[in-house]
Amino acid sequence: MTDIFIKQHHLTELKKIFKQIVPDAQVWAYGSRVDGTAHDGSDLDLAIVGFLVDVVKFDNLPESFKKEILKKYVIL
Repeated sequence: MTDIFIKQHHLTELKKIFKQIVPDAQVWAYGSRVDGTAHDGSDLDLAIVGFLVDVVKFDNLPESFKKEILKKYVIL
């Protein structure tokens, strides 16, 4: 366990990904994984400083927006 309450190997993998994708940005963790109130199903809240990212759950989007995304997207 780390001080952000995720397994060390997950943190190591995330850091590798961030270094490749947003090398000049700071990535901040916040929320329950930082304040110690997380449970097994808790998500990891992240803020990428210096780089704007919009993360949404596809299943929760309106059908019209899903159709727009499905016209053209890239799997990362």
